[in-house]
Amino acid sequence: MKKRYTVPQIIRILKQGEGGVDVKTLCREKGIRRQTYYRWKSVYGGLEVAEAERLIELEDENHRLKKLLAERDLQVEVLKDVLSRNMVTPRQKRAAVGPVNNKRVERLYAKAGLHIPKRPHRKLYHCVEPLQEAEHPDHHWSLDFVWTILQTNAYFAFSTLSTTSSENACYRWSTLRSPGEGSCVSWRCLIANRC
Repeated sequence: MKKRYTVPQIIRILKQGEGGVDVKTLCREKGIRRQTYYRWKSVYGGLEVAEAERLIELEDENHRLKKLLAERDLQVEVLKDVLSRNMVTPRQKRAAVGPVNNKRVERLYAKAGLHIPKRPHRKLYHCVEPLQEAEHPDHHWSLDFVWTILQTNAYFAFSTLSTTSSENACYRWSTLRSPGEGSCVSWRCLIANRC
């Protein structure tokens, strides 16, 4: 069975050999070969225990530093490789791929059971100027116009016209016809009556 010796034990064995004990006898007692004894002598010969332990600590630290240096060099090489490539913008990628069939993408996502990412709508920011003070009752007007198509394919339009000088609506209008047909006539009548 091979026995592993620690550095202080090796130094004690070498001291015994230097002290006059026959190397052949010493090797037989300790269970080592003479080549091992002479290899130990070439590495640890003339060292004290504290010096040998310090040497081992320095070797471990040297190994750790070499490993760190190799990792850093690898990172530098990877960064150089990445930075040397031509960067492609998303617009260039889309141009290279061509037009995207959104319906096909949605179908494939649904088949795979994936959530289809939705792009948020862009918010349009308008510069709104504050209203000026009304000089007379009909100076500022507010118009609310809503229309939709019912299940019967008929148009339904609802409109409210009010002035800022009164809280009540001056005019309300609704129709089941096309929104443009009756509204122009109604607005003309209102303008004629108010002016």
